[in-house]
Amino acid sequence: MKNYIMALDQGTTSSRCILFDKSGNICSMAQKEFNQIYPQPGWVEHNPMEIWSSQLAVATEAMAMLGANAEQISAIGITNQRETTILWDKNTGEPVYNAIVWQCARAASICERVERKGQAENIRKKTGMNLSPYFPASKIAWILENEAGAKEKAQRGQICHGTIDSWLVYKLTGGKAYKTDYSNASRTQLFNIFELKWDEEICGLFGIDVNNMAQVCDSDSEFG
Repeated sequence: MKNYIMALDQGTTSSRCILFDKSGNICSMAQKEFNQIYPQPGWVEHNPMEIWSSQLAVATEAMAMLGANAEQISAIGITNQRETTILWDKNTGEPVYNAIVWQCARAASICERVERKGQAENIRKKTGMNLSPYFPASKIAWILENEAGAKEKAQRGQICHGTIDSWLVYKLTGGKAYKTDYSNASRTQLFNIFELKWDEEICGLFGIDVNNMAQVCDSDSEFG
């Protein structure tokens, strides 16, 4: 029975799956577009459940092309739209709000508030990034401050703050794993790139509980 390596490519406008054999040859490929949501000028959202359903659909389709089953998938790799942000309920797995896409500028005022506290340079030194609504830190803060009940749930430890990869890992494992890696964590503007951990001071500036962030795994860790 032939085994395959699955690559999941969760992009801004579509989800794709490619199956490779162990020699690196492409054996099958499937792609599915999903909806872009524009609630206001400058705002961009995705439906997290549509992201998940489209990714699951293309994985199933790519396997069906080869007549492969789950036991023939030796490993899964994920690439994704890295600054897009999802918050979901730890108990139910249901999204708290639509995914806020990397293109969305709604959280600019939150960044301005942090900058007025004189923290922009401190954030840049720790994360390697200039303060910007492009990154998930201010997006998470926006949802916590604007979606009814989100802040209270987060304070009770019931919320997962996730990048797309951690959302997919959570869904693929039926909620058993809530993980990301250094490369994705480093794009949140919450990750100390020198200490390789979530930075409690920066998380605090955005009103984020570090305990609600995904476990960060290095490249040599078992991921799942």
